[in-house]
Amino acid sequence: MAVKGSFVAFDFKDYLQQKDYVGALAVLEFGQCDHLTRVDRLLWTAYCAVRLKHYNRSKEVYLELLSGKHEDIPPETGLYLAIVYFYLGSYLEAEKSALVVLEDSELKNRLLLHVARALDDETKVAKYRQYLRSSKQDELSAAAIELYRRHYKETADIYEMMIAEEKDDLALNVYLAECYFKMDCYDLSLEALSVYSKVFPDSTTVANIKACNVFRLCDAKAAQEVLETHCDEKTIQENELIRHNMAVFKEGEKAIKVFPNLLERVPEARLNLAIYYLRNGEIQAASDLLDAFDGFCPHSHVVLGMLNTLIGQVKRSEESLAKAQSHFQSVGNSPSECDTILGRQCMASSLYLLKEYEDALIYLGELSLIFLNWDFPFYSIKSYFGNDDPFNWNYGMALAASGKFDEALEVLQTVSHESFKRDLAYVLWMAKCWVASGAPEKAWECLDTDDNATSYEVLQLIANECYKIGGHQFLYSARGFKALFDIDKFPDYLNGLIGASVGFFRHLMVKMNGSAMTRVDLDDLTEVIEMLETSSSPKCRNIAKTILGWRTQHA
Repeated sequence: MAVKGSFVAFDFKDYLQQKDYVGALAVLEFGQCDHLTRVDRLLWTAYCAVRLKHYNRSKEVYLELLSGKHEDIPPETGLYLAIVYFYLGSYLEAEKSALVVLEDSELKNRLLLHVARALDDETKVAKYRQYLRSSKQDELSAAAIELYRRHYKETADIYEMMIAEEKDDLALNVYLAECYFKMDCYDLSLEALSVYSKVFPDSTTVANIKACNVFRLCDAKAAQEVLETHCDEKTIQENELIRHNMAVFKEGEKAIKVFPNLLERVPEARLNLAIYYLRNGEIQAASDLLDAFDGFCPHSHVVLGMLNTLIGQVKRSEESLAKAQSHFQSVGNSPSECDTILGRQCMASSLYLLKEYEDALIYLGELSLIFLNWDFPFYSIKSYFGNDDPFNWNYGMALAASGKFDEALEVLQTVSHESFKRDLAYVLWMAKCWVASGAPEKAWECLDTDDNATSYEVLQLIANECYKIGGHQFLYSARGFKALFDIDKFPDYLNGLIGASVGFFRHLMVKMNGSAMTRVDLDDLTEVIEMLETSSSPKCRNIAKTILGWRTQHA
């Protein structure tokens, strides 16, 4: 800061030290910078514009410098212009501008490497990657390439090595925290963030990553509170990424206002808008949004898998179900995801759709450590989900489909959301599990519904499943067939009633083995007789007459 008379003249570098680029830019444009040449002033102006993300303005300044109107232009100015083109997404222009600079340098190589990555030119990526050296900037570029490829463990290794060598560079801990988050190591991510936040507690970047970790570890409300604590409303509205995440944390509130405007700039916005549509039953809207959309990351494959699963179930499309299985399998088999919670959950979903329920349980179940003739221990993921209804739904269904009915009951009873509990599949599997577990009276309680179509399906299940088990369950089978016959005079239901009634009668005869009937047995047999007598079938009435005569003799 320079003092002239009674006026205070600020040097633009004072603002740069405070990272006040708006102030620095104001001094460069309107203040006195007599000590700077015209070229230096333009260079600093372009620099401040870049830091403020005013890339178009910075581009205009660099083009002015390279127009031939100025002398003593630094040779790397063309690279600065190329960097601005890169930030603007004009990758071909960035490559062209960088190649015009004849002198090779680490900066030029790094820029061309990232341009090649952005253009998905793996040949050039390999070419420029081999020229990276051991400088800090080159190591950061190597880490960025690994991160883009979703090689999170390799990226974390680079950052950990750099942190060990440069403990004063606290920003490296933020980069490491992002890797840990991608690896589902949320506690480690928060620990890395704390190193930076102790010195810079007001960082919105740290607040955003912290909120994402809290979202995974706790819930959406807790994540929302993190952002609201560290970011004012203006920051939330102006920062696209934070605005996007806040909409996610609010479980889709204002999704229609937020996500569509971010489709071209935040890749996750398209996926989250699709999830919003799916949650609201708008399957066609989600399908239209993701039409011709290729999975670019594991989560995109998950959303595409969810979409095709729903389409397959609604339209009974085997083709859609096969697509869903393929999407889930691609994540489960991915080297970067196979050891993550998401990867194992996707592999379970893939196996589930293939109806390989026993294998799906390996990924879903509560076994703490198992070996499957592999060279490494395999951990299940149940402990990470607690009372998560969708997880317990799928886990319970897989248990039931594998014949583990008692375990299935224990899991399915933890499902609390009414929309799940009213679903026909849930009701039927609960009824089947109760029957298989020897509690047909509990299965009968599943009929307590206002949905006649569901009741009809449950009656069919109880009637047939109890008939298969036999014994005392013949009574519930008879009840089921009687109720079905009263609704629909289908001959098979009448035959089912006769078979179940005779089956129960024989069960009592064997059970008594010469002893007297109990009061409960007598009441049950009386109920069977009444069902036969009121069936309006001569055959049923004759059987009822026979059973009644036997009851009179043995009561």
